[in-house]
Amino acid sequence: RFLHFAAEWWLPVEPAAGRAAHLRLWRQHFGERYPEGNQSTTDALCLAFYRDLLDDLRVPDVGDQTAARLVAACDYRYWMEPYPDAAAGLAWLQGKCRLALLSNAPPSLRTLLDQLGLARYFDHMVISGEVDVRKPDPGIYCLALASLGVRAEESLFVDDLEENLVVAREVGMRCLLMDRRNEQPPTAFRRITDMQGVIHELFPDE
Repeated sequence: RFLHFAAEWWLPVEPAAGRAAHLRLWRQHFGERYPEGNQSTTDALCLAFYRDLLDDLRVPDVGDQTAARLVAACDYRYWMEPYPDAAAGLAWLQGKCRLALLSNAPPSLRTLLDQLGLARYFDHMVISGEVDVRKPDPGIYCLALASLGVRAEESLFVDDLEENLVVAREVGMRCLLMDRRNEQPPTAFRRITDMQGVIHELFPDE
């Protein structure tokens, strides 16, 4: 997103250099995660990141005006879109089993999912930015199980990162790897590419 807006706003950023600096500074500021505090804290952290990024790329920014524009324009809430089969798959499962969302995300994800029409399908949502623990910490899986009132062996956990599945399996959950583009390396977990794979795992005759 940064490179898209850099080009749109005619910022003097060479794409390869911009991509490298973005990756390097993101890891310095946030590690591998998206900042997960409340929205004002997240905005402040992102402002500091974009300020450093523009400075690193020698892009003039009087009064942090460009950095502030980037915070707003690159906010994940404005460009996240659900996969086409998400709503239909969740709607089919709703009422047939209890559904919980377990996500490493800031608290604003709850509002975003409501705006996207997806929040209504979940009985519970466990969001790392709200509970101060994140995947793959075993504690967050236990919170999700407790919210649903089920034992680990009664559950099915679906994630797109194998490292999250490894710990979920250790907790006792049944696991599926969601690999939408079928491009992840070989894995010990059963691989699915869409919501139909989830439905078939839970209801083999469907």
